[in-house]
Amino acid sequence: DVFMIIGPNTDDSGLPVNFLFGPTNIPLISGNVATSALSNSTKFPSFFRTIPSDYTLSLAMVQTFLLFNWNWIG
Repeated sequence: DVFMIIGPNTDDSGLPVNFLFGPTNIPLISGNVATSALSNSTKFPSFFRTIPSDYTLSLAMVQTFLLFNWNWIG
């Protein structure tokens, strides 16, 4: 029996692996896939990540810049 799958490690392989194992409802846990395409929990209910998606990370960065009233980033 398979309880969960750990991986994939790249954004390029995230979607294909999800389409392969998603219908089986085997949890797929990734520590490196950051693409926001997999953030739809209705479409990918068994996908979990340990890092924020690219969208969430960029939103947090913008909110930080606005909070500190920064007008330049280097």
